[in-house]
Amino acid sequence: MTSGDACNLLGLNGPVGGAALSAAFREAAKRAHPDQGGDEAAFRRVTEAYRLLQALDKARQTASAAQIFAAEIPPRPPTPEPAVLEITPAEAVLGLARRIAVGPGRRLGLRLPAGLRPGETVRLAGQGGDGSDLMMTVRVRTEDGLRVIGDDLWLDWEVDPALLSHGGRLKVTSPRGEHAVTAPPALPAPYRLRLKDQGLPSRGGKAQGHLFLTLKPIAQAQPDPVDERLGRFKRTWMRRG
Repeated sequence: MTSGDACNLLGLNGPVGGAALSAAFREAAKRAHPDQGGDEAAFRRVTEAYRLLQALDKARQTASAAQIFAAEIPPRPPTPEPAVLEITPAEAVLGLARRIAVGPGRRLGLRLPAGLRPGETVRLAGQGGDGSDLMMTVRVRTEDGLRVIGDDLWLDWEVDPALLSHGGRLKVTSPRGEHAVTAPPALPAPYRLRLKDQGLPSRGGKAQGHLFLTLKPIAQAQPDPVDERLGRFKRTWMRRG
């Protein structure tokens, strides 16, 4: 049943609501009632028409209320994207001293202490576009296999596969300098060692971090079949000589 069919059944020129709809339903229900010469099918259709127009009236009222509510609340200004201060792992460990961009055509010399953590906020007084303070969120990028996670440094370091099996000494370099490291024999995967207190320095209630070293086996080049055959020939020839 359409809204037009419902209006015709109730004797209305168009959808109405409230008292007018209730009055039209009572009149149509009297005419369609079996006791007044109507039948049950006609009475059911009148009732269905009334319920349909009721639902349409409630939907119109809800939509109107929502429009009024929206009109009373002014739209919120868009939230500006937070400014990001991207630094290197070395700057997180040792501190930052360089010029950074703070807006179109604007650069600022900045000096920050060692121990900046990812997600921290740096406040630059009066450097906002309107003269307000500029808030920048610290992001530490990955560089040369070195990344910062929380308080710690994580470093990927390539080694000879034999060292992973037999163990041995190696030297690795981090922002804190060169480290002499001993790998034990048969180090289990993922071939990771911890260098205590070699991560980010303690700062602002944050603990001293560590350096986690992950040893990566160097991919061995596949031997050239021609070189192998030539080598075998030379060794055989030398033995015969």
